[in-house]
Amino acid sequence: MYIVGTAGHIDHGKTSLISALSGINCDTLPEEKKRGMTIDIGFSHIDYPDLGVVSIIDVPGHERFIRNMVVGAWGMDLALLVVASDDGWMPQTEDHFRVLNLLDIKKLIVVINKSDLVEKEEIDKIKKSIKEKLINSKFADSQIIEVSATKLINISKLKNLIYENIKQIKTIHNTDKPYLFIDRVFSPKGAGTVVTGTLKNGFLNDGEEITILPNQKKVKIKKIESHYKTLNKSSISQRTALNLANIQASQLKRGDIITRKSFFTKTNELIAEINIIDKNKKIKNNMELEILIGTTTVKGKLILLENKIPKKRDAIYGRLKFDNYNFVYPNEPFIITNPGGYNVIGGGTILVTNYKKDSRKDYKKLFSNYNKTNIENIIFTNIFLSKIVETDKFINSFKESNKQIENIIDNLSEKKEIIKTTNYLISTEYYSNLKKRILEIYQDNNKTEINSLSNTLNIKIEILKELINFNEKIKKLFEKKEVKINIDQKQLLKTMLDNNNLGIETNKIKDKRIKNDLKELLNLKLVVSLDGNIYYHQEIYNTLCKKVINFIDENRKLSITEAREITNLSRKYIIPLLNRMERDFLIKRDGDFRVKI
Repeated sequence: MYIVGTAGHIDHGKTSLISALSGINCDTLPEEKKRGMTIDIGFSHIDYPDLGVVSIIDVPGHERFIRNMVVGAWGMDLALLVVASDDGWMPQTEDHFRVLNLLDIKKLIVVINKSDLVEKEEIDKIKKSIKEKLINSKFADSQIIEVSATKLINISKLKNLIYENIKQIKTIHNTDKPYLFIDRVFSPKGAGTVVTGTLKNGFLNDGEEITILPNQKKVKIKKIESHYKTLNKSSISQRTALNLANIQASQLKRGDIITRKSFFTKTNELIAEINIIDKNKKIKNNMELEILIGTTTVKGKLILLENKIPKKRDAIYGRLKFDNYNFVYPNEPFIITNPGGYNVIGGGTILVTNYKKDSRKDYKKLFSNYNKTNIENIIFTNIFLSKIVETDKFINSFKESNKQIENIIDNLSEKKEIIKTTNYLISTEYYSNLKKRILEIYQDNNKTEINSLSNTLNIKIEILKELINFNEKIKKLFEKKEVKINIDQKQLLKTMLDNNNLGIETNKIKDKRIKNDLKELLNLKLVVSLDGNIYYHQEIYNTLCKKVINFIDENRKLSITEAREITNLSRKYIIPLLNRMERDFLIKRDGDFRVKI
């Protein structure tokens, strides 16, 4: 299905236009009726025989409610930019037009309303000025129609124009990654908790389990409705109401996200392409902003990646640092305003969902030559900056279908822009440097073991094995020769594996032969000594390290308490483990926390 929405200055007749089109008054709040102005988003619909139900969203026109305008606009497929004939293009017309240009809205119709109030010559002047505004935008070819919502002049013609424009929009595909930004939460008497929003990207089924972000709570859908009709299955790009089980309305708010299997990344600092539309706004480093994303507003700062912004380039590249964590995805659009939500400065697209301090040189190198933002370039950018990513996890971090992402990855691999191994995707440049480094290390010491190499290069051993196997020359150098160990040593290794997190403490061992076996296994890189007393099987150590690193990847830092929880180790073991990881250059201390190097 499709979403049509209004935009435009206050008092230009957006709500009355929707009422004329659909017969429904979207101003339902007592405050709206009292003041005669739209404050929050409102909803209506039109039935087209061969299209079905087309949802309509009404948005407020007052500058103080720009946040609410964006809440309604982000999900639109077609926008109706309403300009009153007796007023013309006004400040909020400009702000709303900026928002429409920055979001992923496919089509625009400019509606000159109140055509009965002025002479034709005046309307012709307004049309000319509107065309001048459109000419340098993505909506340059948009149609302009004059109507009167109160006198119902050309309303049928506008309905047909909406129909014709919708038919030109490409079919909305099911990527099987449905999500909904919540814009309303309420508790109808006897129904429990109901949320509404615009469903995108896939279907939801009555009775299925969904995840709510940010609290990551799993709940079941009790009932699905769209425009007061009960459905067994939702429609894509349709206003949707979900009746949820086992959750209170007080636990939810506007801006929360509903998804089946989350492809969102939790972050408080990301890299984005930013288009500054307000040419009068001087962009400064560390300037405070409000970022309007989905149906939520996040306060934050813009930190420039470049010392100087090229004058000939519209886009700039920078870090957006949020005051609080938020859930986002690559290629997600956003709007930026001054603090307080006044005046749309610009907007942009999220390129990388997590900023990495150790990649500053790479950021500058990449974005100095960045010339086009599309999903292929965003995928390449993420692999280039991360150097190595786990394929399945990476594919599942995008809202696009897995098949589409896989096809792009195959294309990048064929062009040799990335390296694709069995389980990982690697930047070609990084892999090339890594091969060189491995050969240098081997040249210095041709007895280098994979475990030792893993520590030297600070790469997880399972990744390193794949990289080595990917190159025949290196593979031959590091082909593992069979390690000869006796029966007692084999049994000792088995015991250490069976012991799992408990390890072996040498101060509790009286048998000297076992102590000698441990030393020999240590030399063979089959076991790891944490502190000279506690020994782990190499596989157990790698598994514990992976848990620690994964937690830090998701949360940026790790406390001792958190480390104990995720590894299920006592304090006696966890401190030596973390100390060993520090010696292996996997993590480092940051006050009372551990962070990645």
